[in-house]
Amino acid sequence: MGAQRTSAGDPLVQVVLDRVSKRFARHAALVRVDLTLTRGRVCVIMGENGAGKSTLLSIISTELPPDEGTIRYETAAGKKLVGQPLRSRLGYVSHTPMVYPELSALENVTFFARIGGVRDAAREAGNILEELGLDPRSPKPAAAFSRGMQARLAAARALVTQPELLLLDEATSGLDREGRRALLDIVTQVASDRIVVVVTHQLSTAAQLAEQLVLLRRGRLVRQEDLADQTTTDRHARIRELLDNPRIT
Repeated sequence: MGAQRTSAGDPLVQVVLDRVSKRFARHAALVRVDLTLTRGRVCVIMGENGAGKSTLLSIISTELPPDEGTIRYETAAGKKLVGQPLRSRLGYVSHTPMVYPELSALENVTFFARIGGVRDAAREAGNILEELGLDPRSPKPAAAFSRGMQARLAAARALVTQPELLLLDEATSGLDREGRRALLDIVTQVASDRIVVVVTHQLSTAAQLAEQLVLLRRGRLVRQEDLADQTTTDRHARIRELLDNPRIT
């Protein structure tokens, strides 16, 4: 990917959640979650269906407000980001493609690049599309894409602005092996100077990416583990052990 487009001299370095809770009617989706996310460290969030993973990511993305607790987005200079200055530094890749069906791949990504203030938006859009295995010269509308191609396009849309806070919610769902490899390779490449949070149920994805592992159960954070210095094989074994043995968490 091209040169990073962050605010010069004052990058986003930390996101701090303090006793964050969220309810939907009588259901407690999150219960007093304390979590610190740091620049240069991939955080993988796992848990069974209904554990609160997507709710947590939606709160981090500012899509949902917490009912209780606080969340702070802090720069290197100690500035607290809110509103548009924060959202302009954020990229979100969902399991549901959020693209314009009538536009081509290049038109889709160029549009989001321009909104995000990317210089030479069309060129950068073409570059990220090629990295993810899509042809930027194709006039084919996104509506005619396969599920896997739409997933790649959604990833390109989020990545083209080179966000400082990159959130992926089951982003490899629907991708074929080649597309999944391309996306994970890009995430690995950019992770050293970004805050990256990945929600996944795929053990192989978690083992490849997780430097910080967070396990949720029934809305509660039940385990955090530092896996930064472990090999992919060791991570795979440890994550499986944690998921298969409730007593550990």
